[in-house]
Amino acid sequence: MAKTPKIRFKNFSDEWVEHKLGDYFTERVERSNIGELISVTINSGIRKFYELGRHDNSSDDKSNYKRVEIDDIAYNSMRMWQGASGRSPYSGILSPAYTVVIPKEGINSVFFSYVFKLPNMIYKFKIHSQGLTTDTWNLKFPAFAEIEASKPKIAEQCKISEFFTKLDKLISLHQSKFEKLQKIKKSCLQNLFPQNNQNTPKIRFKNFNDEWVENKLGEILIEQNNRTSNFNENPLYSLTIENGITKKTERYERDFLVKKTEDLFKIVQPNEFVTNPMNFRFGAFGYNNNKYKISVSGYYDVFSIDNNQCSHFWYAYFKTPLSLLKFNNVATGSLIEKRRVKFSTLQEIIFISPQSMAEKKQISDFFSKLDKLITLHQSKFKKLQKIKKSCLQNMFV
Repeated sequence: MAKTPKIRFKNFSDEWVEHKLGDYFTERVERSNIGELISVTINSGIRKFYELGRHDNSSDDKSNYKRVEIDDIAYNSMRMWQGASGRSPYSGILSPAYTVVIPKEGINSVFFSYVFKLPNMIYKFKIHSQGLTTDTWNLKFPAFAEIEASKPKIAEQCKISEFFTKLDKLISLHQSKFEKLQKIKKSCLQNLFPQNNQNTPKIRFKNFNDEWVENKLGEILIEQNNRTSNFNENPLYSLTIENGITKKTERYERDFLVKKTEDLFKIVQPNEFVTNPMNFRFGAFGYNNNKYKISVSGYYDVFSIDNNQCSHFWYAYFKTPLSLLKFNNVATGSLIEKRRVKFSTLQEIIFISPQSMAEKKQISDFFSKLDKLITLHQSKFKKLQKIKKSCLQNMFV
């Protein structure tokens, strides 16, 4: 078995050593009912109990609760095999169902908090847990203490800990920005478009005050039906509910698909709309925001709307709950799972929209920029998660 990881920081070359966890940690046995109540989660480690939004069902008598201090590692004895552990960033008290361990000299608890999340360690926790079923599996300290784990010297432990701590902060930063921007978008969708029987939205951009007017969609959209089999000039794209038009997926790269004749694929010009009739009522639509033509499945409907001047206005508008309800109400089909919004039906739906093209463009530009910011932070968040996964695989033994 390798005694060094694949990737190491400069100036570290000593082999890692393997010992039992009992050589690295002692159990904290103090009991206390004084201190803030905290909890251990699988995905977020140790959190203050009130942050989890849970109701405290425990009794008022917490005299048997376990004490935890900063730098201790606490784990859920019943869920250690699922990764329910973490290094504590503060002092507090924990349910007796948890086990608390104290790092000995030369042991960095942050380093081991990452070690305890590694797949090989999770497997060890699983096979050392005692109990007849998964509901009763339990890893008490004596069994925990017998499990072996590898570690470098303290200086390298600290270096690795510092690296992953910074990486996690970056991940949290972009995740937080992504989630905040999603909330902002949700609020804007509610306030920048009319709700229910209103003729104007609650919030408007400066210098726009005319009432919005009713139009059938058929008055402003034109069906497009140009076909292709030239995927070099018209690269294949797919359509998802979450992201609209996206780059081709593996299923589009199968030989038998890309060799099919031109009548099965439609050309989509920049800013033209694409909808999936079967899932339109769930939000399966988007527009080509590239500067070049693309091709999509011939089963999709393709159309231009407002002469392609305000595509993101309609993309955002169609995503509002009121719009999705309209699409759902006009869907036809004998079975729920086969209900679809036909193009001919779509043309008959009435929407109210600004009289001024300038106002449409203002809203369109706003949501376009907002969606780009959301995509940016989502992309960075996902990339950093992949980087972390790779580093966990290569920076530990």
